[in-house]
Amino acid sequence: MVIPEAEDDLTAALQWYDARSDMAGAHLLLRVNDAVAQIIDRPLTFPLVFGDVRRALVHRFPFAVYFTLDGPSVVVLAIFHGARQWRERLRKRLKHH
Repeated sequence: MVIPEAEDDLTAALQWYDARSDMAGAHLLLRVNDAVAQIIDRPLTFPLVFGDVRRALVHRFPFAVYFTLDGPSVVVLAIFHGARQWRERLRKRLKHH
């Protein structure tokens, strides 16, 4: 499951990349999808970075996918650019999750 705020993160990133290059957004989406597939296949191999939140880096782009586990399900909380202040946003999101 991907929460709406994480979808918003990805949409904003895709728009930014698409505005700079015809294929850049498509490449980012492909790499994010690859990261999510790896998360689903082996979620416990990714490091804990904040409480029970884990992080998977996106190959070739300065992004990371932040997620938690809800039983057997993966919950994607955020897809952030590496330079962003992610801890405060995750803290706020975890309070509402």
